Amino acid sequence: MMGNGQSFYLQDLEWDTDYFGVKTSKLVLSGELNENDTQLVIENLKSHDFIVIANNQNNYKNNYWISRNTTAFLVDMNIQFIKKIDRQILVTRNNDDVVLFEDDEEVKAEIKKIAAQSFQFSRFFNDPYLPRNKSHRVYEEWINNSFGATNKKNLYIKCDNEVAGFLLFSFNSELIITIELIAISSKFQGRKLGQILMHELEKFSLKLGSSELRVGTQIDNSPAVNFYARNGFQYTGCHSIYHYWPNK
Repeated sequence: MMGNGQSFYLQDLEWDTDYFGVKTSKLVLSGELNENDTQLVIENLKSHDFIVIANNQNNYKNNYWISRNTTAFLVDMNIQFIKKIDRQILVTRNNDDVVLFEDDEEVKAEIKKIAAQSFQFSRFFNDPYLPRNKSHRVYEEWINNSFGATNKKNLYIKCDNEVAGFLLFSFNSELIITIELIAISSKFQGRKLGQILMHELEKFSLKLGSSELRVGTQIDNSPAVNFYARNGFQYTGCHSIYHYWPNK
């Protein structure tokens, strides 16, 4: 559903609904809500059990409206980055240790294991109403559901004949690539493997016909923030993310 003046839209989150077992939707505030919008928002929020509210660019008037009219609570400040890829400076050599995932059950298991052990920051961890056994396995399930998806791909890197890290990305009809997850096994930290994966992603993006990478990460995930800054990403904004349970 799109709001008047396109200042907001509401969408069902089917994966979240199936995984957590509660009817879940996402309300995206893409602009400042006006008086007509607020009435529409209130009416539509009533029909869902759990709503993720994304206040794009952290609009302070929207933050005030949320705090005054709902019991939603802040779970994340998500920093957005973008990188334009310059074909002229991109090194063309291949790295034989980086592989685009193909159907291999052993590799799949290793990638899922790294995902399960790597991520410490998540809005799912910050919500006391979500079952902890589910919220702490969400990244593993995220990876599991990416295999076979037509618009998602995994790069992984091997060291000493072991899967040492991976990078999950997706792309849309406009060929804009979004980095969804990147992680390096604790055993292989400090070898700049994340930088190698990023380099290979840039080369793949040019083959795909894309020249732009996007990524978002939590504001308190300083290692990720520093990693993207070191690899040439530019800050573009910050979104405030709320969780709202109308019946809690």
